[in-house]
Amino acid sequence: MPKLTINDTKYDTDDFNEEQIAMYKEVMIAKAEMNRCEYVFKVLEARCNQLATMIETASKEEEEKEATDG
Repeated sequence: MPKLTINDTKYDTDDFNEEQIAMYKEVMIAKAEMNRCEYVFKVLEARCNQLATMIETASKEEEEKEATDG
């Protein structure tokens, strides 16, 4: 198993007992979930920005259309 650093102290996970291994696995699951959440956040943030730009563009196009029709 890999080495782990906690508060500047290095631990060899090969030396962990069963309880420590279970905690380590839970940490790894939590970190993976955090990374997934960060990815989803970034995707949704980009989509919100894209939609805002589309709203702005549609509004300007509508104004231009009204100006030429009116």
